[in-house]
Amino acid sequence: IKVILKEIELRYPDKIGIFEKKVREIYFWHLLKTFRNIIKSIFLWESPFKGKILASGYRSEFPEISKIEERGGLIEVEWIQGNNFAGIREVFKNFKFNEELERLHSYALNEDLEWSARVSKKYRVYLTSHARLVHLRASIGNRIDHRVRLKSLVISTYYIANIKGKGSKIAHLWATFGLLLGSMAHIIINPIRAIDEIKAVLEGLNEVRSSYKKNRYTKKETDSDRNKGSTKGVKI
Repeated sequence: IKVILKEIELRYPDKIGIFEKKVREIYFWHLLKTFRNIIKSIFLWESPFKGKILASGYRSEFPEISKIEERGGLIEVEWIQGNNFAGIREVFKNFKFNEELERLHSYALNEDLEWSARVSKKYRVYLTSHARLVHLRASIGNRIDHRVRLKSLVISTYYIANIKGKGSKIAHLWATFGLLLGSMAHIIINPIRAIDEIKAVLEGLNEVRSSYKKNRYTKKETDSDRNKGSTKGVKI
């Protein structure tokens, strides 16, 4: 960047101030993004290991396209997005999407992540940069408000965390604590919205607690869930 700025200064000395300001902005947003990712990693919402399902029930982001290309256009991950994936028929016969998620909190948030958590225990899941698709988005815009989304997030991630197994409940509570802290920080900017968010997180926790006592979230594993050893892939 310094070399580029020096060349601009030689060619366009009257415009160097504009370019320097833009570079400072780029640095600022890069530092802000780095800081945000550190916070997310601390509360187990993100991880340096890309494409993973975390013990908290959250997932780390996919690798960048350039990283996938460096590995020949194919990289193994643990989760998929429901809007752009394909799999062999056997996968869909053995693993169904969990409709209980929608019945429990009126919105099936993270249904693809919950499905992936079960599938990736038996099958290898891959992300490819070679596939091309068209994703037609709904014209109605956002389908869920922030309060319902937060409540759904707490419930669905707890469900996913339990699939991960050992230490998952503690990890999920820690991640939820991070959600509460983030909502409390919003009180300064928008107190009404912040209070709504805090209530939504607490409602989600309460529903998780009461529902699990009644075993509403407990589902029997199928024989196919317990079997191990297959290395067939699901590509997205």
